[in-house]
Amino acid sequence: MIAFISKNKNNKNVDKLQLIKCLYNLSDLDIKVYKTLVELDGATVKELAERLNYSRSSIQKSLYKLISKKLVERKKILGKRNYKYLYFPIPLTISPELEKAIKRSKEGEEKH
Repeated sequence: MIAFISKNKNNKNVDKLQLIKCLYNLSDLDIKVYKTLVELDGATVKELAERLNYSRSSIQKSLYKLISKKLVERKKILGKRNYKYLYFPIPLTISPELEKAIKRSKEGEEKH
């Protein structure tokens, strides 16, 4: 399994993240939400909204999109008084064939 997002921001991770963004038709906010979920290893809508400085409704829309793309999962847990939902990133994987295609593409760009 290949980790696309890490705290170490190198070109390899950025290139793969841009590929995922393009393949899944994700917005910049969707990427920010996913990256934050990876960093926090799960979060609530409220936690994401506060950390990213977006409205809860914007975060909720982004989460529903990420869930529909099978990039995030939602788990219902019992809180102090009622249930709440936690959202967790689903690890991204890339096939060896696509990895080779990315490498060939990068090599072709370097030649130009």
